[in-house]
Amino acid sequence: MGALILPPLESSALTHVYDKLRFLQNAIGDMPSAYDSWLAQRDAKTLHLQMKAHGENALLVARALKASPHVGEVIYPGLEGDKRNDLAWQMLSPHAKKFIGSRKEGFLFSGMIVFGIKGGIEATEKFLTSAWLFTLAGWRAWQSIRRG
Repeated sequence: MGALILPPLESSALTHVYDKLRFLQNAIGDMPSAYDSWLAQRDAKTLHLQMKAHGENALLVARALKASPHVGEVIYPGLEGDKRNDLAWQMLSPHAKKFIGSRKEGFLFSGMIVFGIKGGIEATEKFLTSAWLFTLAGWRAWQSIRRG
């Protein structure tokens, strides 16, 4: 769910954009139900807690992956020792830095982690086929890469 906020309609070009957006909104039916809106409003109250837990879990998983003998490179900018660590810290807003706190032991930076499996294509295929939680989209991407 999101919001589109436009400045005051002071130009004809902006009015034209507004009219097109209103038409698309009506034609596509891209309107949440009252219940969906209530759920979004309710969940927004704890979003900061959800995002903090999201980042804490990602940092723990990144550390575990880095310690695994079966994993090659781990890419998580908040992870201590990651070559993107300084840049990731600089990109954070002052509010985010205050929210995260200290970075001496790594810091929360999103929930996205990238990692490589040691052992080549055979080990990677074994991992992917034995994973319990793996999305269909990820499996399709893997199959297309594998076919070349």
